[in-house]
Amino acid sequence: MRALLIPLLVLVAGLLPAPSAAHAEPAAPPDIMAGVLQKLAWTSYRTTIDFVVQREGKSPLGKGIEVVVADGPAGQKLLMQFVHPANMKGTAFLALTDRAKGDDEYHLYMRTLRRVKRVPTCTENFMLRDFLSLYFLKPRPELWRFEPVKAGAAPDEAGFVTVEGTPLTPHTVELTGYGKLRHVIDPAAGRIVRTEFFDAGGALVRRQRVLEWRDQGGFGWPWRFETEDLREGVKATVETRTLEVAPTLSDDTFTVRYLKRL
Repeated sequence: MRALLIPLLVLVAGLLPAPSAAHAEPAAPPDIMAGVLQKLAWTSYRTTIDFVVQREGKSPLGKGIEVVVADGPAGQKLLMQFVHPANMKGTAFLALTDRAKGDDEYHLYMRTLRRVKRVPTCTENFMLRDFLSLYFLKPRPELWRFEPVKAGAAPDEAGFVTVEGTPLTPHTVELTGYGKLRHVIDPAAGRIVRTEFFDAGGALVRRQRVLEWRDQGGFGWPWRFETEDLREGVKATVETRTLEVAPTLSDDTFTVRYLKRL
């Protein structure tokens, strides 16, 4: 009986219609995120940006910032330094991520005090806490597990895929301050076009989106984007002024010793 059943099942399976391409499931999230990372194949860059902060009931406050980022097998490194206004010029922030441990190390150079101090990873400072969540670093699969969101797409998101990131460990929540995030991705271009951030209780607390893309240095860059902190009533826009891919960097660019020389 079993010898007859197996060929019969194979025959029946062969007669069934193939799945319609129109109803095919979107690519699995790991493949989507792998595609995003593949497009972000740069190893380092240097950029200058205009960062305009708008708090409720207050006038916009513009800041000029230089950002240097490097990516390697151990993790990503980010150095930001204020260029203006005058009262912030020279103040700098250094972030070192550890890909194996899913951990960060932060240092802040206080220009007015001429000293470097270690900053807790759970800092509540808006500029420091959220700066790493902006589109300067590559996505961090060592912190998040991504799964598809089944909800239907809005008309202006046709062809986009939404994935939801949940923390791999409780440490992710401690490190980032977020309990969940969602990326809206253009899979054809391998680009994250919008992100939503949720706190540990599931409330939406922050959102950001890319306003303009430009191809430079062989890569697509989020040339202009905006972010909004719903808890603090703070909005910010980021616009790129200059961008250099694979710049020549000194060996100690991403060190506390370098900060002390600023």
